[in-house]
Amino acid sequence: MAYGAKEDDAGDAIVYSHQQSQPRGESAMSNCGREAELALEERMIRRMHLLVDLTTAIIAQDPGLTLDEGWQHVQALKRAVLAMFPDKEAVFDLIYIPRFSRLLAERFGAN
Repeated sequence: MAYGAKEDDAGDAIVYSHQQSQPRGESAMSNCGREAELALEERMIRRMHLLVDLTTAIIAQDPGLTLDEGWQHVQALKRAVLAMFPDKEAVFDLIYIPRFSRLLAERFGAN
């Protein structure tokens, strides 16, 4: 469905819609497929946030954790995230590596 707008005589916007001509059923199939893709992406994003939160908690709270083990957890997280989002390595490095570097530095007093 496409939407348009025009102004009435008073200058107020009036929103209207009209149907675009498509073969019957094609729109429903494409919408269903798009909704499924969005639902899958939302699930993967929630899973990624859970993994980031768990990794953060392990690094912050495990009393027996060493600095090297902390970085191993971060690298395992990165592999898991890249398995879900293969083309987002630069984004991971930009957002999460500095976050975990600060956390590890704070925890172990290292740079």
